Amino acid sequence: MAQTPQPSAKLQGNFLDKLLIFGGSVGLIGIVVLLLIRSRLKLSTSKLSETISSLQVLEFNRDKFPTPTLDNKGNIIDSREYSAQYFIEKLSNNIHLDMTYLSGGIFTMGSPAEEGKDQEKPQHEVIIQPFFMAKYPITQAQWKAVAMLPKVKRSLNLEPSKFKGDNRPVENVSWYDAVEFCQRLSVVSKREYRLPSEAEWEYATRATTNTPFYLGETLTTDFANYKGIFSYAGEPKGEDRHQTTVVNQFPPNAFGLYDLHGNIGEWCADTWHDNYQDAPTDGKAWIKNKDQNYRVSSPVRGGAWIGLPDDCRSAARRLEKRDQCNPYTGFRVVCEVGNIVIPERA
Repeated sequence: MAQTPQPSAKLQGNFLDKLLIFGGSVGLIGIVVLLLIRSRLKLSTSKLSETISSLQVLEFNRDKFPTPTLDNKGNIIDSREYSAQYFIEKLSNNIHLDMTYLSGGIFTMGSPAEEGKDQEKPQHEVIIQPFFMAKYPITQAQWKAVAMLPKVKRSLNLEPSKFKGDNRPVENVSWYDAVEFCQRLSVVSKREYRLPSEAEWEYATRATTNTPFYLGETLTTDFANYKGIFSYAGEPKGEDRHQTTVVNQFPPNAFGLYDLHGNIGEWCADTWHDNYQDAPTDGKAWIKNKDQNYRVSSPVRGGAWIGLPDDCRSAARRLEKRDQCNPYTGFRVVCEVGNIVIPERA
């Protein structure tokens, strides 16, 4: 009958015991050295076990979807199929949050000379580390599920939005409210949720494009919710819906993210800076100071249902005071990769 192999740790112990017997024949110094080696091996094994036990192996899903490309007249000139992987964060029995994996990379942030405003310049290269981003802006159903969790620092209104609907984005929330949402979700999930940095937001929106919009040279109201009675380039005028729309109504970008142009403006983690002079290049939030009072402003990205098409560009940005609430500003969250095990096919 075959003999069951012994665990490698036991073999290591037997081997070291023999070394200690040998060390006795070479004197006290040999014994001390061998004891140190054995201690180091045990410590390393303990740390390795601790690291392995902290890893989070999540189930990943994959979406396939088409993303169109528009010319400056709003015509579709190309449509390609992309795919994205995401995990599902369960918020309640029937409410969940889809978190899409972005592998990171280097991109050019800001507007070229012929596009945009001074506050979007100078262009600069930024290195983005891998992270997860919510597939959609946080919806009212998701907001309510998290707002019912125990308070971390501040109370949250369960139904703050002007335009009601479970699958519409939450709005009328301040920067501080959005941060509280992230903190509550982090506590319950044991994963680090936060607001995106401006650099992460723009990287995620561009999805490897360098055109004004991830859709190409312009927008139409067939593909985004904004004040469509105004045009950006040579496209025809469209709808002015005067309100938010459900978050999955329009096509996603090549990363599988929805509603990054129009519908709702999205808070970023940074403090406001008037331009990108001396901006960091590591993709992290650019914090001017640690002052958290009402005078501090943060960037809002993505335009809104009330915004002009120019306000919806990938590089467009505006400032709002952190304590400000209005029906055209919401947010989406990102999650640190941390100890999450990423599938090889991602």
